[in-house]
Amino acid sequence: MEISASKRIGKISIKSLRDLILDSNLTDRDTVLLHQKDFDELAVEYRETYNESFQIPYLLLDVLIKEDKRLTTSQGRIVVLTNDTESVRTNIIEDNPYETIYQCGWCGNIVGYDGSKLNSEIRKDKIRIHQKHNNTITEKQVNGYCCPNGHETKH
Repeated sequence: MEISASKRIGKISIKSLRDLILDSNLTDRDTVLLHQKDFDELAVEYRETYNESFQIPYLLLDVLIKEDKRLTTSQGRIVVLTNDTESVRTNIIEDNPYETIYQCGWCGNIVGYDGSKLNSEIRKDKIRIHQKHNNTITEKQVNGYCCPNGHETKH
């Protein structure tokens, strides 16, 4: 793995990252690291633009975009890891005990932030994290797709 120099790309957005990936000829073996605030803002932009949950890991044009957990990336800058051998391709989802897990408030099913259905792989990983860290994660209850009539559903 090689670390490219930190780059300033202006406001970090889905479009600016897409342009960086295309202009720099990044491949599926590369990873882009973002400062925590930039990554959070990207997640908000994604939810507002596509009206769906921001999926972690986030791949843009097959390039992994992730938060710099080592806190070495400055806000407003990116770091590119080329030939990243420890990437999402071998470890689908990082085990994050600080992740918010959303549950249907009626039946307890694990769902997306807006109550939407998760794909089976993401759902399995969230259940695993929930079981492993059940006293340290944040659980939020929402109206799930699984209980469209809410309180009228009999359990």
